[in-house]
Amino acid sequence: MATKVTLVGQNDIPVKLSPNGEVLTRPFNYSELFFQNLDTDNEVKNFVVPKVGQQFVISGLAISGNRDIGVNGSILVIYGTDSATNATTTGKEAQFEVPKTTVLPFIQPNLLIDEGLFVNGKCDDNSVRVSMFGYYVPTIA
Repeated sequence: MATKVTLVGQNDIPVKLSPNGEVLTRPFNYSELFFQNLDTDNEVKNFVVPKVGQQFVISGLAISGNRDIGVNGSILVIYGTDSATNATTTGKEAQFEVPKTTVLPFIQPNLLIDEGLFVNGKCDDNSVRVSMFGYYVPTIA
């Protein structure tokens, strides 16, 4: 026998479940779009700047490589770091292999970037385009 239960958060706001089954007592955030054309080998491109008291959630990545990529493909690195031009990872890092003339399947990492970190990217070939989707959330203690 099932018992119906209603959960409420602060100020009697009804609790909601996210598509991932997370309990929320606030409205969902909408993703913002950040695009970079990585058109120079190993050049750092900045996607997201930090906001005080906020962390950034990468909710999606759309990645494509054009016909100019070499036969061995390109390695794309997306990472958190302490400046918009820093090529050194100081936070989380994700690497993707991007073959020539390919659009990778849409990636939904739901990756939380620490407060104060920029989200940068670089690749070892000059022909990769990245659309990053994400949103800011209050810093989680």
